This record gives sequence, C-alpha cells and structure tokens, in this order.
Amino acid sequence: QFFPKSIPRVGRLALAGTCVPARTVSGDGYDFLMHGDGFLDIVVSDISGKGMSAALLTASLQSALRLQVTIGVVDPGRDRLSRIVGQLNQHLYLSTAPEKFATLFIGSYDSHSSTLTYCCAGHNPPYLLKGSELTQLSAGGVPLGLFPDMAYLETTVPIEAGDLFSRGMSSSTC
Repeated sequence: QFFPKSIPRVGRLALAGTCVPARTVSGDGYDFLMHGDGFLDIVVSDISGKGMSAALLTASLQSALRLQVTIGVVDPGRDRLSRIVGQLNQHLYLSTAPEKFATLFIGSYDSHSSTLTYCCAGHNPPYLLKGSELTQLSAGGVPLGLFPDMAYLETTVPIEAGDLFSRGMSSSTC
C-alpha cells in the first residue's frame, strides 16, 4: 500500500515501477514525488531485514522523506538531496535499533534543464545508459542509520532523449 498509485508525467520522462517482495511484506520501496514546477524525485529504498518490522521502517522512512519533499522542510537549491539524505540518516539513527539500517537512492529530475541530480546512500547504484556508454550512478555515501552526522555527496548528470535509467528490473526512459 506504500507504493505510488499512479505514475506522474513530467516533461518527456517516461516512468515505470514495480516491486516483487521476497515475502508477502518487505522493506523494499520506491516512490515518485512531484514538487515545484517540473521537478520529480525518484526514490528507491530497502530496509535491512524482512517482514513486518522492515515494512514498518519503510513506512517511517517514506513518511520522513515525503515531509521533507512536499512541505519543504529542506529548502530547494544547492545540495538539497545531500541535506535530505543527511536528515533521513539522523532520523533512522535516532529512531531504530543499532542493527537496523536502510539503503536509498534518490534522484531529482529537472524537466527545465533535463538533468538528474542524485544521491546514493549505500544502495545498489542504478545505471544510466547514454548511447553505448554505461555509467554507474554511485555518488553518495554509507547506508542510512548506521552512524550519526554523516555527510552525503550528490552529483548532477545531463539526461537526453533516448537515455535509459535503470535499477535492476525497473527502468525509466527519456
């Protein structure tokens, strides 16, 4: 029930998403969050462990993330994703058992400049296929919730018509 009910349209970006959990409930998650005029955040996450406890932690992470994005807890601008991910790290560090952690990829697509700014917090990095060039989108840092006050890096890549952004069995095409 935590997955998007509809796929947003922004610019020329074509999106798709699905999740096939290892069990009936899991800590896997993805989300599409529209904000501002022509901006879309694409999120993929996974919680350590399986079952109901992982699903509940996914709900907590999704709620904290949506609060920051939709209400604007983190001001837009430079290092926005780094700051969001840093605050999510603090949230999980302070509210979970030491053995619990999350991995997360968040990318913010700007339809005006056709760029994707992203931050990867210990998640298996997705790939960007531009023609015959394959790039791993790995800038970021360690998984969330392991250490307090972690700094996360973000970077921006141009997105052009025909580029393919893929994470495992899911992908988005421009």
